[in-house]
Amino acid sequence: MNVNIKTAYENGQLVLFFGAGCSLTSKDQYGNFLLSAKDLSKKIAEVAGWEYDGEPLSTVYSAAKKVLGNGLGDILIEQYKHCEPSKEYIKLSRYVWPRIYTINIDDALDMALIKNSPQKINIRHRFDKVVDQDQILKKLDFIKLNGSVDRIETGFIFSPNEYGDASAKPPLWYKELAEDFFRYTFLFIGTKLNEPLFYHQIARVKSETNSIERRSYVITPTASPIEISNVQTLNLEHIAGSVNDFAEWLVDNYPNPIPPTEIAYNRNPALRELFSKATVEEKEKYTSIFDDVFIVSRKSLKANKKPFIEERKIRPFYRGFKPDWVDIFDGVPAILSDTKKLNEIVVTGLKEENVKLIVVYGPAGSGKTTLLKQVAYQIYESKNIPCYFLERPTSDFKELIGELENLHGSRFCVFFDRLDAHALELKDLIEARIINNCLFVGSESQRKWKRKWKGELKDILGEHCASTLNVSAINKDDAQAILSKLEIFGPWTRLGKMSEVERLAELIERSKRQLLIGLLETTYGEGFEKIIEREFVEIKDEAEKAFIILVGLATLHRYHIRHEYVSRALSYLNISRSVSHFIGKLSGIVNYNNGVLLARHHVYAAIPEGNVTC
Repeated sequence: MNVNIKTAYENGQLVLFFGAGCSLTSKDQYGNFLLSAKDLSKKIAEVAGWEYDGEPLSTVYSAAKKVLGNGLGDILIEQYKHCEPSKEYIKLSRYVWPRIYTINIDDALDMALIKNSPQKINIRHRFDKVVDQDQILKKLDFIKLNGSVDRIETGFIFSPNEYGDASAKPPLWYKELAEDFFRYTFLFIGTKLNEPLFYHQIARVKSETNSIERRSYVITPTASPIEISNVQTLNLEHIAGSVNDFAEWLVDNYPNPIPPTEIAYNRNPALRELFSKATVEEKEKYTSIFDDVFIVSRKSLKANKKPFIEERKIRPFYRGFKPDWVDIFDGVPAILSDTKKLNEIVVTGLKEENVKLIVVYGPAGSGKTTLLKQVAYQIYESKNIPCYFLERPTSDFKELIGELENLHGSRFCVFFDRLDAHALELKDLIEARIINNCLFVGSESQRKWKRKWKGELKDILGEHCASTLNVSAINKDDAQAILSKLEIFGPWTRLGKMSEVERLAELIERSKRQLLIGLLETTYGEGFEKIIEREFVEIKDEAEKAFIILVGLATLHRYHIRHEYVSRALSYLNISRSVSHFIGKLSGIVNYNNGVLLARHHVYAAIPEGNVTC
């Protein structure tokens, strides 16, 4: 079996899709092997009083609906409910999966999973609400796309008309299937390659986007050269075999199935240390409260982290986006004088037990988030001090800090943006003497700082704030460091035509208002407002504008918005195109990283003034 399949399985990135014929070695409630599509067609025709002449199931089923009415459902229940799972289903059900999709309507795999899986099984149907995936894989979503005998009332997808109706306005799980194809490695298992639902959804998303999907795989007993060539256009590789072959391969390679927590560690290795002393109950709790926390370590990066769009030399950071952790670890942002200052302040603060809070403030776009991430990494690397970065405000803030205090018997750091969001909770934690070892390093916008520090924030946190750092202008040394990085990681065409003196002068002058603005204006050679306005005006598609506004509104409040939430919002707006489509089309304006989206600047959300229609 392909080594990439093995790696994907071990990292919790292998999604199974079961096509027609996979259940045929399971048995019905009477101990008989399940009927094939042809045998089911014969059975339906017989009950309807027709002579069967080889018509496909879709034709027989569609014709019989008028004649048999509810009796058609009774036939399906009798044949496909209360099944005895096949040996291969039982073997597969003992392993951990992020998700399983099937087009089969029987309950054989349901029974196998419920009885044997180490995960808690949630059976989903195509019209059900899409839910976020469990990050430590304790729960498994098993999605039945074409209907199920345990939900007769939702109907079945057998006939061309029914498939066409479903595809015209896809149910949420159809869209999720297509999105998952670009996030995971898929293993399609069937008896033939003709599975229109699967291929249609994948082809639809692929045609809409420039996204580079992961290599996925198709297992069927046979396939013609034409069929193999066709699936290759979807980045699918054909492997000759059966569901039993795959089950046997799993057993041979993993006689003792890898537990859910171990696969979760492979996904995010930093969790291993965090969970090492945790009880079962604590692990359950950590799953929720640490969801938006980055444990500062190279180990925290997903083993197979892969971008949605093709890698380019120019890093998104130098297109105006906040740095991701790969940027920080790779040294993409320059180390500035303020980075060194904050590092010294934090190192000093760690030596004094009474120091609980350090604040960084400055105008929007001055590099506060970059600064916090750089220093968090420096402190972890140079001092071996545990550091955590709160990616976004959380309702579990107090509980999170309490758990970290319990976990650490010595100093550790928590870095976060938006000091204002947790000011009252910080005060409560400090005054309740819950904080013994934690040093908070938070940032806030200059506007809020000046407006609130003399009032609310000073009253709340004044006595606990050991030091502040105002991040505003850059100096000549900073400009030289930035230009050195720009030459490696950023747009250099315009700057390369200038002398060193001209480059320095322009960057320093343009950065007086904002460092972010200065970088963009220096590299593009025009004013920031002009850049943003030009980019937005050039977008003619109203749906693309709506997508930018959705992401921009989150960015406006300094939130990264999850891929799943944007997908559901688009559905609510009756926009049928996928998130993957927009990411491909709007590369450079909207950035996708590790499951979340961010607009390059929140100004995009303010441009339309309500004039966008969907």
